[in-house]
Amino acid sequence: VPWTRAQALPLSRFLVGFFLGSLVTPIGRPALMSLYMSILGDLPQGFWMGILLATGATSRVIGPYLAVKGFFAFGVAAVFGVTAALFVPVTLNFLIRYSHIGEP
Repeated sequence: VPWTRAQALPLSRFLVGFFLGSLVTPIGRPALMSLYMSILGDLPQGFWMGILLATGATSRVIGPYLAVKGFFAFGVAAVFGVTAALFVPVTLNFLIRYSHIGEP
C-alpha cells in the first residue's frame, strides 16, 4: 500500500492540529447542542441529547476502525469518496431544513 510508506508526521504539525482541535471542540459542541435544543422545542430534550451524544461517541469509536480497514481494502480515494458521498446528503438535508430552525 503506497500511503503506508509516507514520511512520518512532524511533531510540530501534530501539535498544531491537536491544538486547533482542542480549541474548536469546546466552542463547537455547545453551539451545536444549543442549536439542537432549539430544534427539539417541547420534546424531551434530555433523551434526544443523550441519543445525539451516544451516536457521536459510537461514530468516534467505529469510524477510525472502518477508515483504516477501508484504506487497506480499497485505498485512500475510495475512503475519501465515501466520506464525501456521506457529506453531500447531510449538507442538503441541513439546507432544506434550515428554515424550520426556530429562535432559541
